[in-house]
Amino acid sequence: MANFGRAFGLAFATVIALAQTVTSSSSSFDCDCHGEPSYDYIIIGAGPGGLVTADRLSEAGKNVLLLERGGPSTAQTGGTDLTLFDIPGEFPAMFGSSGPTNWFCGDIDTKAGCLVGGGSSVDAGLYWYPTDSDFATASGWPESWTNHTPFTHKLIQRLPSSNTTSPDGVRYLEQVANITSTILIPKGFRNISINSRPNMKDRVFGFSEFNTASERRNFRMVTHTMVTSLARNGSTIVGVHTNNTALGSDGFIPVGPDTRVVLSAGVFGTSRILFASGIGPLDMIQFVLENPKTASLVPPASDFIDLPVGMNVQDNPSIDLVFIHPSIDSYGNWTDVWQSPRPADVAQYLKNQSGVLAMSPPKTSFWQAFSTEDGSTRFLQYAARPGFNSSKGLLSNDFFNTSQAFTITVALSTGAVSRGRIGLTSTALNAGVLVNPWLSDSSDVEILDAAVQQMIASPSLVENLTLRTNLTLLQSLLSSPTSELGSNNWVGSCSIGKVVDENTLVMNTTNLFVVDASIIPSLTMSNPEGAIMSAAEQASSKLIAFATFHDNVVLIPTAPVPGPALQVVPSGSQFTVQEWSITNGQTDPKNMPFFGQILSMGTTSDPDSPFPDGTFTFHCGRSKSGAVADFWNNNFNSSESTFGHGAGELNFAFIGTLQLQLQSIDQSVRATFQSVGFAQGQSGATNNWWFGQEGGQHRSGDKLQIFGVDGFNKPISMVFQRGGNNVNEVALVQVNLSNSSSSVNTL
Repeated sequence: MANFGRAFGLAFATVIALAQTVTSSSSSFDCDCHGEPSYDYIIIGAGPGGLVTADRLSEAGKNVLLLERGGPSTAQTGGTDLTLFDIPGEFPAMFGSSGPTNWFCGDIDTKAGCLVGGGSSVDAGLYWYPTDSDFATASGWPESWTNHTPFTHKLIQRLPSSNTTSPDGVRYLEQVANITSTILIPKGFRNISINSRPNMKDRVFGFSEFNTASERRNFRMVTHTMVTSLARNGSTIVGVHTNNTALGSDGFIPVGPDTRVVLSAGVFGTSRILFASGIGPLDMIQFVLENPKTASLVPPASDFIDLPVGMNVQDNPSIDLVFIHPSIDSYGNWTDVWQSPRPADVAQYLKNQSGVLAMSPPKTSFWQAFSTEDGSTRFLQYAARPGFNSSKGLLSNDFFNTSQAFTITVALSTGAVSRGRIGLTSTALNAGVLVNPWLSDSSDVEILDAAVQQMIASPSLVENLTLRTNLTLLQSLLSSPTSELGSNNWVGSCSIGKVVDENTLVMNTTNLFVVDASIIPSLTMSNPEGAIMSAAEQASSKLIAFATFHDNVVLIPTAPVPGPALQVVPSGSQFTVQEWSITNGQTDPKNMPFFGQILSMGTTSDPDSPFPDGTFTFHCGRSKSGAVADFWNNNFNSSESTFGHGAGELNFAFIGTLQLQLQSIDQSVRATFQSVGFAQGQSGATNNWWFGQEGGQHRSGDKLQIFGVDGFNKPISMVFQRGGNNVNEVALVQVNLSNSSSSVNTL
């Protein structure tokens, strides 16, 4: 982790100022929550995904409870002044070189952060804005996620980056950057401000970092609270099991019908909670069933939800190349930076937060694209820093001048195809790696090796530069990959499109969402912190839209025309529901559709109109999905709707029996039509209505002729036109009766 800028970026430690009340490191819980307060959202995990989501949802006026397993980090969150998390230069001490390590999750076999800020509080400040490729369909994202730009801009407005984090504008210990520049420029690299041109990631290099957030009354954070599992009633979450008895009896938090639960506990933490809640592969749920403390909390087997949780996992495979050069100050390899930092640097930092300690060890980062024989492209990210990691540097036992050592980390990123699996490793419910995700693909090995060989040749470009990495050990690692390749930049265990849908709703559930690194389907171009936060910005906007149910009204005009024309009479007209499809999570739990449900035609209340329109009201959300469109297309072909073509995405669709009461001056008709469909789609910011019938016939002018019987079981047909003067209209324009050779028109 110290080598490649750990999974989620120290940057986000600054965001946690949004917490209204947080604990100090000596207290257990921060609020008295007896009396079952009402929350719109319960968010589990205060990492970068959870914090952004909590921030945006509370900003939208939602009541938010944020639960964090660990304790505070920065002074903003209740930590003591000048913690390891407040001082960028103390980053290496977080891993035990000289400081404590109690903020790592003891039951996960990787360095997962259990504290406010999550992994982002134990990072090297490598905060890169996401590229377009990070959210491309080629990377596994749905089409609806590809326009990340407005959400990334929201992130940048809240958390802008900086090339220099020392207030005096000086970059310290820059000998490594100078040598790296000497190596790169002859190879065609350009020095740019990386975050000013995030999509330029071939032969570029630059420097890194971050900033701020806010507080709200409708936001509450409780730390030192571990969520063990979620209580389910079928597909709906009805409670949260925690270890915090201040939150309820036995730590149980009831989840009301209007409350949504958002998992943001990270790749390992989120997966474990899902397993413990009966969601995921059976072999993982079996571990939970064999644990005497958790077995009784698992829902019945009939309610298990089989999803590939823990599969599809990726982490950047990386190699540390250790060099020595007489110009380098390795800063004592950072081993005493916590207990015995250099006095002059401490004095400078205490005076105005400037100097060596104001900057994290990585001094420069650079990227390069490589092509494979099959024509695909893989990207490499590199990071250079003074010092080295003796457990990852592939060093021989021979001695060398460690005071002159620096490291260039070579990591494979976008385009890598190797994947693995994480999950539970025992009935104690510890989590870890089950199948290594590093270099299982031969092309991944080939490209990483090519990039490493390019760097190994660097001493020829810089006088007195010497490589200390043992090449035999290096080749052995490439041919037999182990966790030594790991960068702890985990993504994918709850991949979007596989475990969660495009609204981040866990598939086959009604009110459970995931917003963290686990939904990211592929490795990002750079350290994923920026992509995680941009994804959380976008997910938050979807959650806000998702949480709103509407009375979706389709209008059936009733006004007659001069002459003996029939008109629709709302009284006695109805639609009986037989089938339906609603985008996941858009069904109001308090107003569920059901087979045989009768929707009586209502009327608009227009005092100026003697003939108010008839109305059918469908109560649900307005979030579109391809699944609803598939339902529509499977029931109606392109010639059986007013549009005359198939649907791409729809918000909802209902199919049933339409009964219309019609009358004119001298006659009354009751007509019945089977297999009629109403659906709502979107065009830009406008919702529009689809109207169809199995066996109906599309007519020019956005019309559909439907066929049924009258009250005497005689054939009758009608022609409806979509839109009319209102996108919410489905207007009757023609009636064909069996006892008349002519058509009766209402327009």
